[in-house]
Amino acid sequence: VEELKEIQSSNGFTLKPAFNGRWKLLWTTEKETLAFKNNGLFGKKFQNAYQDINVVDGKLQNLIEFDDGYFSVDSSLSCDDDNANRCNFKFTSSSVRWGNLGPFTLPPFGKGWFETVYMDENIRIAEDIRGDTLIVVKGKDSVDGLPF
Repeated sequence: VEELKEIQSSNGFTLKPAFNGRWKLLWTTEKETLAFKNNGLFGKKFQNAYQDINVVDGKLQNLIEFDDGYFSVDSSLSCDDDNANRCNFKFTSSSVRWGNLGPFTLPPFGKGWFETVYMDENIRIAEDIRGDTLIVVKGKDSVDGLPF
């Protein structure tokens, strides 16, 4: 990731139309997502995780799907004025659905940023404020099988 950051430092990924849309998680070091992947949600098995980005409307959604349920965190999103590879976000809402129960709204808290260190038409690699890395592929059904 460090080498990619040096090579791609001036690409302005957040300004490219391909940056917007649904990205399916392939791999991450983020502890919260890994906890859901490994443990599920109250007996519901992890299925997939997605990141939906809409720079024009200033919206970011992280969605984790389970068998018959989900956990979602919505955020406001803005491109960084000094770094066109970085987006700043602030959590605005979160919700969970478990089977026929919900969705239930949960109090959101937190803000931060993520920086895209590599992107082509299919793959995006990003690093966040905590040093976590994620690798995502464009579109919901772009990869067969389970992520990670």
